[in-house]
Amino acid sequence: EPAAFVPTAEPQPCPASSPAELECWTVAVPVDPADPSGATLDLGVTTYRADPTAWNSPVLKILSHAQAFLLGPDATVEHFGDHDLIWIDHRGQGRSAAYPRCDELATHAAQLNTIQIDDELAQLLRDCVQPTLTADVPLSTVMDQDVSANDFELVRQALGIDQWAIYAASLGTDIALRMIEQHPD
Repeated sequence: EPAAFVPTAEPQPCPASSPAELECWTVAVPVDPADPSGATLDLGVTTYRADPTAWNSPVLKILSHAQAFLLGPDATVEHFGDHDLIWIDHRGQGRSAAYPRCDELATHAAQLNTIQIDDELAQLLRDCVQPTLTADVPLSTVMDQDVSANDFELVRQALGIDQWAIYAASLGTDIALRMIEQHPD
């Protein structure tokens, strides 16, 4: 039987605009959770520690498949009092390993919501899809809630946290439910 994947957290500098009390990390996770000995990608993790010497009732905050860091260090720290907080940037978001984005589609939002796609937009769609086929982060894993649940469990292990509470909203609730199903301990 193959050896289990052992995740580790590597300290990273936080963005310059970050509050001083935050710590930033990367945690390598398997690109394909079914193949833990295969390629890995880095997830961006941000933590706030009420006491930097020990984890104090940590809370994982999951809001959706979004860049968690932008949604994190705010009034949440005050709301959760003495709890430590963890934010994880999902695959392809924020400081996590990216997948190809196609921001040019934003200028065609109205047309994308119709069935009247002209030749110019059709070509743009083809051009946007092509890089996702060979990306380091497979697009099929970016919005997969089971993959996110596995990634987040590996982050918990890498940070050395035995248990955490989960605060979730929106699509984050679906990921939280998957985590509970996959990792009930």
